[in-house]
Amino acid sequence: MMTFHVARRELRHYLRSPFAYLVGAAFLFIAGVFFGLILDNYIQLSSSAPMYGEQGLTITQGIIEPLSSTLGLILILFLPTLTMRVLAEEQRSGSMALLLSAPISSTEIVLGKWLGLMTFLLLLLMVGLGYVPLLLFIYGDAPLAPQLSALLGLVLLAGAGSAVGVMTSSLSDQQIVAAVLSWMILLGAWILSFLDSLEGPMGAIGAHIGLMIHYESFGQALIRSNDIAYFVLATSFSLFVAVQRVESNRWS
Repeated sequence: MMTFHVARRELRHYLRSPFAYLVGAAFLFIAGVFFGLILDNYIQLSSSAPMYGEQGLTITQGIIEPLSSTLGLILILFLPTLTMRVLAEEQRSGSMALLLSAPISSTEIVLGKWLGLMTFLLLLLMVGLGYVPLLLFIYGDAPLAPQLSALLGLVLLAGAGSAVGVMTSSLSDQQIVAAVLSWMILLGAWILSFLDSLEGPMGAIGAHIGLMIHYESFGQALIRSNDIAYFVLATSFSLFVAVQRVESNRWS
């Protein structure tokens, strides 16, 4: 199937790109620093709680929840730098015309690009952050369910964020423009979550569209169908727009 051929080609590009390794290393470094800070804060709170007759935080409350939220925000900050070239570079260099002249559909092109990017992201998360659940399991006896729930949320966020990046990359042949558009959409959706505390229509907008509202429940070991539907719909819509944009290039 041509989709997997495009995905393999895209994955090879990331695996051979020094820029992708630089972005990945920066992401993992910042994630590691925050993990250390969150872990240190949890240890201090746990050790001081008995002195005041208080019950300490659980590992889920003290580590998994804040780490999940932090990783989500860091991810959407770094994603646009990886997605900005996906289709914009093809359009700028003129290779899009050659790609469209091949016996391959616009859907296969977009899905292949997205799958290749997602494979790279999953490898990055698995190799670079695999020590986190291992440390929590060995030294903290952390429950498995919250960790799997948080991982599912991170994967869904990566899928939706990557799809948004593919969409914005299809809308412009300038990589910087594509990255800025992606940041505006992702950070805008994250900021909208703060409207949830308001009453009336604005609060409803924050509750339904706010990215953080739907993402943070996974870090709390809550897997809700409406949250999964949110990410699936966001991913599907973004990829659909990208397909339509690529298809328009075929007939222009």
